Amino acid sequence: MTSLRNALPGQARVFGTTGWIDVPPRFHHPSTIVLHRGDAEPETVTRPPIGAGYAHELIEVTECVRAGRTESSVMPLADTLAVQALLGEAAEQLGVRHAEAPELG
Repeated sequence: MTSLRNALPGQARVFGTTGWIDVPPRFHHPSTIVLHRGDAEPETVTRPPIGAGYAHELIEVTECVRAGRTESSVMPLADTLAVQALLGEAAEQLGVRHAEAPELG
C-alpha cells in the first residue's frame, strides 16, 4: 500500500519465488534489509546509506554520461518501459487519471 495523503510506516516487502525481502522504514533509503529464503533463518544485511535517497540512480546516470553511453546496463530502456507500462496498467485498473495524460480515444 502507498499513499501521498496518509501517514504510513514506510516499509516495503518484496516477494520472489524462493522467499522475500523486508525493507524497514524508510524503504526508499534503507540502511538495512532482511532476506527470508525458504526455511533458512532470516539474514539481516546492513550497509551505510549513500546520500539522502536516489543516490544510486544518480551515480549510474553520471557514470553512463561520462562514458558516453546512452543506456544503462543496470536498468536498460526496455526495463524502464516495462516498469512504466506496468505502473500505467495499475493506475488504469485503480481508476487513476493524470491531468497530463492524453485522452485515449
